[in-house]
Formats: sequence, C-alpha cells, structure tokens
Amino acid sequence: QLFQSNYRIDLLWSAHQYDNQDDIDAALEAINMEESVKLAIWKLTSELAIFDFTKNETLWDFLQAISKQASLEQLAIDFGDNLPALLSSSIQHGWLQSYQTNNG
Repeated sequence: QLFQSNYRIDLLWSAHQYDNQDDIDAALEAINMEESVKLAIWKLTSELAIFDFTKNETLWDFLQAISKQASLEQLAIDFGDNLPALLSSSIQHGWLQSYQTNNG
C-alpha cells in the first residue's frame, strides 16, 4: 500500500514500538514534524515492512503510475531509459507482482 503524509507517520509509529516511556518520549522529540513522507507499507510474513520513497521521487512516481494502471506505452514515455531499472527494482522488492491495465 502506498501512503503519503504531511507528517512523519513512519517515525511516529516507530517511536511507539519502544517498551520504555522515556525511550518513546526521546524518539518523539527527535521527529521533525515539518517533514512529509512517501511510504510503501506491506506485511512480510509476521512483520510489517516500511519503505521510505521520500528521497526517490522517480520510483514513487512510477509506483503511483502502476497503481493507476498506466499502459506500458505511457510508462515508457514517462520514465524512458529508467523504466527497466524501475521495473526490476519493483519486482525485486515485491512491490510489483503482476501488471494489468484496463487499456486493453
């Protein structure tokens, strides 16, 4: 699942995983609430996996286009020479397991 937030929800969630309230408070104080974040969140077996796309806008844009069922032709236009690497990375990370469009 792709999520975009005006706040560092990933760090807020992580901070609340501590058992000790002092550790939670310290982690919360360290969060810059002025930062936004773009995440993929999925479940791997019994664990939650979070990937931060904030510093990789191209990959984020690619996955957004895939989620909107962009055609391969449109992906090639939008991402050009980066398309093979984006497809490969998405498959390796398990973000893309199949691909289908409504465009025929």
